Amino acid sequence: YKSTVASTPQDLYVSTEYLNPSDRVLIIDDFLAGGRTADALVRLCKMANANVVGGGFLIEKAADAGRAFLSGYQIPLESIALVEVKDGTIHVIEQDSREAPAQLQSEVAAVARNFDDSPPDDDDDGLVRLSV
Repeated sequence: YKSTVASTPQDLYVSTEYLNPSDRVLIIDDFLAGGRTADALVRLCKMANANVVGGGFLIEKAADAGRAFLSGYQIPLESIALVEVKDGTIHVIEQDSREAPAQLQSEVAAVARNFDDSPPDDDDDGLVRLSV
């Protein structure tokens, strides 16, 4: 995929020791801007036959189309802060529909409890590679 930060193609690697068919994956990243990193991770998970159950982001840039870009995957996406940049200043956009942080934390904990805690298989030491 092409990083919006580095502006150069980047390879993503995930060992199949840690990503197995039927795994449930929650993608967590710091920023949601154009959605390219999350898209590459979703596709990488699909290559491994893992199931992406959602995405969580610390900051989402309102002016970028990341959420729309990822909408085709039909997975829940959450961000803690929605921001816009005007005249070189970052503004946090208030959202009335956003849940209280304590409730959001309890929901994340509930999702985490649903993950399989079994150890990875030791018989496969390959890598799933995505290069776009």
